[in-house]
Amino acid sequence: MCTITIPLILLIDNSLDFAYLIDRYGAKSGCRIDHATTIEGALAKIKHNPPEALLLNLMLPSNSGWQLLQLAKCDESLKRIPIIGFSSIRDEARARVEGADYCLWKPIMYDDFLSALEAVGVKRPVAPDR
Repeated sequence: MCTITIPLILLIDNSLDFAYLIDRYGAKSGCRIDHATTIEGALAKIKHNPPEALLLNLMLPSNSGWQLLQLAKCDESLKRIPIIGFSSIRDEARARVEGADYCLWKPIMYDDFLSALEAVGVKRPVAPDR
């Protein structure tokens, strides 16, 4: 019997519209999407059920997206989780220096989402695109 592992991606963003879009991308790609709207909420979810990758809005209020990147450099529970940073402001150099493993810029299309998952090593179940 073959067991299919469905990867869990944690979206950290405070936009319900964007969460809806990523939920649809997750369903289409065979990934589960969990949500957190704050860094504190994300850290609690990571501790309880570590995801395969984080999809992090770098422009969260109070610079908390950037703060999570800084924390991930020194926190052992975060170091192993790849971080896909996203924003509407293109600052890939800063995002990479701060610790993002991959960067996406809004608007994010489905193929961009898939490329990001592949780039950070998320193994999706083999299934035909719907």
